[in-house]
Amino acid sequence: MLTQRELAEKAKTSPTTIARLEAQTVDAQFRTIRKLAEALGVEPEELTRGDG
Repeated sequence: MLTQRELAEKAKTSPTTIARLEAQTVDAQFRTIRKLAEALGVEPEELTRGDG
């Protein structure tokens, strides 16, 4: 399990961005999704598809 700060460092983005995404107060830009997916070792589609 990564902290927000650790994920931000791995994805080369700010911890504030991670917090806002988790709180769903902003929509992720595709480049941010791509960075997060790379940091997590998953495909971008895995981060964007809904639960249903």
